[in-house]
Amino acid sequence: MRADFKKYWPILVIIIGSVLLWSYLVWLLADDYYAAFISEDPYTEERYNIFSNLYYGISPLWGLLAVVPFLLCIKLFSFRTTAGKAWLLLTVSMVLWFLGDFFYSFVWFVFHTEDLPSIHFGRVCYIIGYFAILLGMALQLKAGGMKLEKREVEAIAITEGAFLAVSLFLCVIPLIALPVDGVYIVEELDKWILIFYLIFDEVNVVLAILLIFKYRGGQFSKGWLVIAAGFMAEAAYDMIYSYMYYILQLDNSWYVFEPIYYIVYVLLAVGAVYLFIATRSAHA
Repeated sequence: MRADFKKYWPILVIIIGSVLLWSYLVWLLADDYYAAFISEDPYTEERYNIFSNLYYGISPLWGLLAVVPFLLCIKLFSFRTTAGKAWLLLTVSMVLWFLGDFFYSFVWFVFHTEDLPSIHFGRVCYIIGYFAILLGMALQLKAGGMKLEKREVEAIAITEGAFLAVSLFLCVIPLIALPVDGVYIVEELDKWILIFYLIFDEVNVVLAILLIFKYRGGQFSKGWLVIAAGFMAEAAYDMIYSYMYYILQLDNSWYVFEPIYYIVYVLLAVGAVYLFIATRSAHA
């Protein structure tokens, strides 16, 4: 037990550090989080600027938290192998998501605005990042092949069916019906980009669960379980974001759901660190 603790202490540091930082942010803005959310009046310009400065100052750091462990995993594999190519694509996706977050922060602090066209550098990074994730996980599934048991197929079908039903009826169908109002939906393309995120989230969830079953019962399964939880949290975040901000049109809602975005990166970082340590231990 003591040896295992020494081996996996970086994961404990990441979790404790992230929880402390997340708790501090919630405590710091607690009154504004909930008072603004339940208030019918928009939050004040002063409070909006305070929250935005804090959010955009911290947001890219969470993305960087995931980039570093994924870079470590690249070092474990040769790019000539399928696993090496898979981790290269996954790392590229994390870098792209970090650049997307950094772009929003750059625009806020330099131009002090959040008004952007439907297609901009940040969204392009997110979209290409999604494709890189799908290709990376598909390659990882291809490495060594896999065979699913009946109960595993049923578990995947139930989990994905639940996510798909919630996403479809809560977000996708209402999003399609939304008019272009120039405030929430500036252009028709905005709706389809949001729907694209939701669809790719569903595929990410399926591939992540498949990877759990591929490495069933071993140390790798535990790492992929955490990464799968990260992609599920990402899917949940996109659904909550689309529903609360675009469907219900609650201006103050992002005070509540934005902390979920941080959890996504923490889970991805922890999963990658676990896989890095498990792989090194297996080859030691």
